[in-house]
Amino acid sequence: MIVVIKDLYTLKSWEDQDTESLAFHLNNKKIWDNCRDGLPYPYTKGNARFFIKQAQEKTDTVSYTHLTLP
Repeated sequence: MIVVIKDLYTLKSWEDQDTESLAFHLNNKKIWDNCRDGLPYPYTKGNARFFIKQAQEKTDTVSYTHLTLP
């Protein structure tokens, strides 16, 4: 797992516990409108679990990390 902790943010690998938050935020139409093409809408917990599972299997970790803010 990758974790980079700074004063204003944390960059980390995707974990199963991120499912709820990912589904919640990508199910927001205003956020979804600003994301790359190909994301389903509405974005469900099942979509989030699938994405996280794929991200966990990748070795190119730079492409499969996310930023969290305090």
